[in-house]
Amino acid sequence: MFLIIWRGWGVLVPVFIVLGFVVGWGFSSVIPGPHTPYTLPVSFLVTGVVAATGIWFTARAIEARPGRVLVDKATGREFKVGANAGSLFFIPTRYWTFIVAGLALILAVTGLVSPHAFDTASTPQSPSSVSTAPQTPPPAAPARTS
Repeated sequence: MFLIIWRGWGVLVPVFIVLGFVVGWGFSSVIPGPHTPYTLPVSFLVTGVVAATGIWFTARAIEARPGRVLVDKATGREFKVGANAGSLFFIPTRYWTFIVAGLALILAVTGLVSPHAFDTASTPQSPSSVSTAPQTPPPAAPARTS
């Protein structure tokens, strides 16, 4: 079970991440020829670019709206309150641009430096986890008599 905490338009951050995955997955599936070990890192990079771009422009558009001027009746001071793009997990929406882009870049670089980092099928097993001896049940404990 997942608990997602958002305020305002911060709920759009996961939407843009899912949209980025859809575009990244689609991008990797239309690449002609055989899939190489570099296909997944490139799709991570496309995912990050799409999601971060969507988050960035949405946050900027929301926060560019004109603010309101509030007047404190007791002191007569005026306060300008601007529009807020909200937050996700108490992190303002505009900062999620850099978090998503950074995570995508880390995943892409990891995949490019070590092409088989995300390949679970070709991961060699350690010798301790592979046993060629037949498995026999443990001996039964003798019955106790009193």
